[in-house]
Amino acid sequence: MRSPDRDTRHARLLLFGCVLAATLLRLCYVLWADEGRYRHEAVYASDAQHYRALAESVAEGRGYRIDGRLTSWRPPLYPFMVAGIMKVVPNPLFATRLLQCLLGGLTCLPIFYLGRRLGGSSTGLLAAGGCAISYELFNLNAYLMTETVFTFLLLSVVSALIAFQQRPGVGIALLAGVVLGLSVLARPLFLLFPVALVPWMLWTTSDRLPIGRSVVLVCLLLVAAALVVSPWTIRNARVHASFVAVTTDTGKMIYGSNSPSATGGSGGWYSRGVDYRVPPELEGGGEAESSRRLVKAGMAYMVTHPGRTAALVPRKLWNMWRPWVAGASWLSALLAGSFYVVVVALAVTAMVLNRRRWMEWSLIYLVLLYVISLHALLMSTVRYRYPVMPLLMLLAASALDQVLQHRARRSTCSPAG
Repeated sequence: MRSPDRDTRHARLLLFGCVLAATLLRLCYVLWADEGRYRHEAVYASDAQHYRALAESVAEGRGYRIDGRLTSWRPPLYPFMVAGIMKVVPNPLFATRLLQCLLGGLTCLPIFYLGRRLGGSSTGLLAAGGCAISYELFNLNAYLMTETVFTFLLLSVVSALIAFQQRPGVGIALLAGVVLGLSVLARPLFLLFPVALVPWMLWTTSDRLPIGRSVVLVCLLLVAAALVVSPWTIRNARVHASFVAVTTDTGKMIYGSNSPSATGGSGGWYSRGVDYRVPPELEGGGEAESSRRLVKAGMAYMVTHPGRTAALVPRKLWNMWRPWVAGASWLSALLAGSFYVVVVALAVTAMVLNRRRWMEWSLIYLVLLYVISLHALLMSTVRYRYPVMPLLMLLAASALDQVLQHRARRSTCSPAG
C-alpha cells in the first residue's frame, strides 16, 4: 500500500508538471502562432487598443486618460499592471503576453486546490490538466485583454471561499474580501455577487458558528472588498462629480442588450451598429451622465417590454455558450469545440453524480448560476464565459475521476480470467 506522504509527493510532482506544461504551451503559442505576430508591439482587438492607450497614459504620468480626457470607461487593474510593465521593459506588450503565459500556467494551482478540496487530488489533477490544454484559455494569453488576470482572480476568490466554507475564520474572510475587491477592479462582474454570496456564507456556517460570529465574518469580507475598491470609487467621484462604483461601461452593457435595436448578439460576439444602436438623444454629455441615461433607458425597456426581454435571453445564452465563434478557422473550431462539448457533457454528468453532495459543491453552482443569469440579462459573448470555464472543467474532472475509480474497483473485484 502506498503511503499518504508518497501520494502527496506524487500529486505535487504531477501538479508541477501541469503548471510547467501549461506555461510552455502558452509560450509556444505566443512565440510562434500566426507567424509570430504576438512577438510584435501590436494589439489585435478594440478592447486591447483601449487598454494600451490607458496604460501608456498612466506610464507617461498623464493620468487615466483616453484621447486626452480622464475616463472610467475601463476598470483600472489591468491597465495599471501593463503601465507598470511599460516603465521597466523596452517591449512591454510582448512582456505582458509572457507574463500572462506564466499567470495562465499558475491558474492550474487554484483549480487543483478546488479539485482536491471537493473530490481529492486526482480530481484536482484532472481539472488542472484540463486548464493546461484548453485552447480557449491559452489562446487569450496572447491578447492584451483582462481574461487571464481575471480568471486567476476569480478562481482565487472561489478557492478562498471554499476554504472559508470548510474552516471559517477571520484570516480567510479577509483574504477572500481582498481578492474579491481586486477581481472587481479587473472586471466588475462580481460587483453584485455579494447579493448572492452573503446568504450563502451565512447558510454554509449556520451549523458550526453562532449567527453573530457568522455576521461578523461576512462583514469583514465585505469591508475588505470595499476598502480595495473604494479608492477607485473616490477617484471617479472627483473626476465625474457623481457616483461611479467602478466603470461607466454599465450603460452600454444594459442598454446595448435591452433596447429596441438589441439583437442578443450574433456569431459569439456583440458589436455596436450590428447588435444595438444608441439614438442621438441618449448620447452626448459627460461620460457618467451618458451611462446613467443608458442605464435608465435600458431598465425602462426591460420593464415595459418584458416579453421581448425574455425572448432575447435564449439568443444571449447561445451567444455566450456556443462551442466556437462564427468565422473561426476550421482548426480553431475543432480545437475549441470538441474539447468544449466533452467538458460540458462531463460537467452535466458530474451534477448528477454529485447530487447527494450538492452542499459541498454549492459555491461552484452559485458562481456558475450567477454568471449565467447576469449575462442572460446583459451583453453576452463567448469570451465572457472563459473565466468560468475552469469551474466547468472542475465538474468534468469530478465526473471523469469517479468513472475511472469505478472502473478500477470493478477491475480489482473481478475474478482473474
